[in-house]
Amino acid sequence: MSVSEAQMRATSKYNAKMYDQVIIRIPGGSKDLLKELAQIYGDSLTAMFMKAIFKMVENDPPENLSDHIKGQLALLKKDAMAQAERGKKMRNKEHGYFKSFTTRS
Repeated sequence: MSVSEAQMRATSKYNAKMYDQVIIRIPGGSKDLLKELAQIYGDSLTAMFMKAIFKMVENDPPENLSDHIKGQLALLKKDAMAQAERGKKMRNKEHGYFKSFTTRS
């Protein structure tokens, strides 16, 4: 099923409103490795990067980390983890949907 141009515009508008975009540069050829690693953990690349950031701050917090930033990070973590969980459920649904077409009885 193809997606209409109106749906693509609506999705693009929603994404622009709801999400910030961060571009990171990684050594050539490492994207597939990182995607595979994320898949092993059952995460998207975004979820994997976010978890790494949260773990870094929890394990080695800078001395000058303000209460404001700590509070904002806690909210961001809660939001990011909920979004990652929704993504997992969506991927599992899609996998189950496609699996029903490829499994023969």
